[in-house]
Amino acid sequence: MQIEENLVTKTITRNSTDPYYTSLEFMRRMSGRGKVIEKENSYSTDGPFHRSDVVFELVQHLDSYTYLKITFYLAGENSSRNHLRADIVASFISRIQEHGFFTELFTEFYLQNIFPIMRKTAESRIKSLLSISETIIQKV
Repeated sequence: MQIEENLVTKTITRNSTDPYYTSLEFMRRMSGRGKVIEKENSYSTDGPFHRSDVVFELVQHLDSYTYLKITFYLAGENSSRNHLRADIVASFISRIQEHGFFTELFTEFYLQNIFPIMRKTAESRIKSLLSISETIIQKV
């Protein structure tokens, strides 16, 4: 069984003379906050126009069955606008393998007693991580 819930969706925009470098530096700094999984890293140019797309996930495990995942979609343009846009989606995911009688009892127990605690923990961690990410992206 898997339960996935998107808790927060947010967009941050800032000016940047080099959005690609800013994206990579942001990803590097966030790597100290959890496991970073790079999904996309592209840079294209057409003369004076440059475009970059960096997508990565930051994963933090709360216990053996539950983790939070924050996906960062960073799109930059280096032209007359020189800006970086960060779309952020924070998710709470719980995954329990169900096989046999004992596991069904454990799943019931987990969902009734532990799941609500893990969700509250995820909400507070996501709030903290989003605050940190806003600070980092504005300073890079």
